[in-house]
Amino acid sequence: MKAYLEGNPLSMLNKEKEMRKQIDIYFNIACACYTDNNQIFNRGVITLSLIEVLESLGFNVNLNLFEIAYCDEQLIYFVWNLKNIQERSNVKKLYFPMCHPSFLRRLSFRLREETKDIKSSWRYGYGRPGDDSLVRKIIDLKENDIVISQPSEMGISGIDLIDDANNMYDIINRKTNIEDFELKKY
Repeated sequence: MKAYLEGNPLSMLNKEKEMRKQIDIYFNIACACYTDNNQIFNRGVITLSLIEVLESLGFNVNLNLFEIAYCDEQLIYFVWNLKNIQERSNVKKLYFPMCHPSFLRRLSFRLREETKDIKSSWRYGYGRPGDDSLVRKIIDLKENDIVISQPSEMGISGIDLIDDANNMYDIINRKTNIEDFELKKY
């Protein structure tokens, strides 16, 4: 700013922005009915810390929060845009939808109840969560995209946060091809 105010011509040059690698994280909020609060909390906390680690390593992270569930051959696919590629992660904004079971119970279930043209079989339950293979069929993913499925699929028991993080990182490393990057265990 000082150089600009002094009229220094070098301050007027356009500097090219450094190109950073982009990683898309797809976070499915759908959970099976037997999933407990600790599993939901641990999955959200681990994912929030993963986003911060990736950003600190120089990656641009795009978070795609969604729900895929099905019942009697009818599929529901909801998407929430909570963080785009230009934004840094904001834990205060992301905590409730990613770590608290009430987001699924209050907002997602309500959205489902208000959706028109839904079959009557949905009245007796909220469907089954889409697993990783179904998500990969529906969403056109790139090879370095990360899919965060329901806690049981990510190896999250809800008992020990460190064990859950290690299990989740193992699964992400097996399913994701991020060049020159591997999640390290604690």
